[in-house]
Amino acid sequence: MNPEIVFTGLIDIVSFIELARGHVFVQASFENIKGKPGIQKLNFGALKALANFGSANIAGSISRGDFYYRRLAGIITYNDGFLTVEGRAKSGQKYDYLMTSGYFSGINIIVDRTGNTIRIEDLKNRIQRAMKTVG
Repeated sequence: MNPEIVFTGLIDIVSFIELARGHVFVQASFENIKGKPGIQKLNFGALKALANFGSANIAGSISRGDFYYRRLAGIITYNDGFLTVEGRAKSGQKYDYLMTSGYFSGINIIVDRTGNTIRIEDLKNRIQRAMKTVG
């Protein structure tokens, strides 16, 4: 567990694993369980890590250490060294939302449907670079 990346809240996860000779496929769908206001939040490190999945971007004002969310939902697929992230919190015309903010403030994380796949090694490098800028 990384102390620089903190999420709070409850999440339902359903996963599927397929292993064959030379092939690994894992898929997990997740969605937060609604909790009390103020319970569902993440810190800046977690926000940057989430934004580095695929082509996710942060939409909103970054002005404090903790960010509250209303909905966090998506599907993560690992297929032979590649990771694909799909946002399921909300659908837009060009983008899907991995996370939507609270009613009055917060951060949205959007995922571009056309660029939501990344090699695992590239993702590790992105997260390491992002974590260097947190401290």
